[in-house]
Amino acid sequence: MLPINKLPIFLLCLAPSLASAQEWTASSGASLRASESTQPGAAYTDRGGAVNASLSKRVDKWNLGMALSYSLSTLDQNTNSARNKPEGVSGVAMVSRDIGDGRSVSATLGYGKNTTNSSEITGGNTVTYTSDSSFLSSSIGLTQGMSLSRRSMATLSARYTHVRSDRKPYTNSAGTGTPASKSDFGFTTLGVGYNHRFGRYTPYVQVDWNSSNKTFIATDKDYFSINTGINYRLNAATNVGVSFSTVTGKAHSRDNTIGISLSHAF
Repeated sequence: MLPINKLPIFLLCLAPSLASAQEWTASSGASLRASESTQPGAAYTDRGGAVNASLSKRVDKWNLGMALSYSLSTLDQNTNSARNKPEGVSGVAMVSRDIGDGRSVSATLGYGKNTTNSSEITGGNTVTYTSDSSFLSSSIGLTQGMSLSRRSMATLSARYTHVRSDRKPYTNSAGTGTPASKSDFGFTTLGVGYNHRFGRYTPYVQVDWNSSNKTFIATDKDYFSINTGINYRLNAATNVGVSFSTVTGKAHSRDNTIGISLSHAF
């Protein structure tokens, strides 16, 4: 499962716009993800999906909310006939505040748990094991909205996210034990976005530059993510949307996600 970052950021930006007349906003979504690594000696393919739901409330200039998500995927390693099936659940609390002149600040705090069932062929025998891990994430960000016309808007954003993970010890079916381990990393995201309304339709695009304090692969510490989609306003309170996201500039990596969403203010 991905670190808790993209979902709450999206909801923090979306909820205030939907809740302009109403105090509450409920959102739900589903996505399918396909990723691939061609790194020599560590190539793999990863296919999976996720569902999420959130609820937020507008109080004066504040927006308070929470979100829950569930994900399941299958990761096949190409070098040693290994298969991993990660299953994860997570929750996140979110808060944002308008500070004037189109600017808002936001913060998130999330917790998640992953269970991975794995099997691999070693010396002609199939070895299985189950590993459990948990992670804690936090982020803080600033967004500047700029109205370009009555129907179009641009946004600039900056965010820092920190993720800490803890993996419990486990023993595989061959009796080999793996000790517990901990890791943490932080990354900065700088983004620019644009949307334009055509009647009930609002297409948008968001480009983010992500830079980590630790390498992803070899010396690769940064990459770009591109998110685009279109929202359709069913009525004054309800929106549906479809989206597509991908990454570029990440060594040996491909990562594509398609999603659908539904939001209702009341």
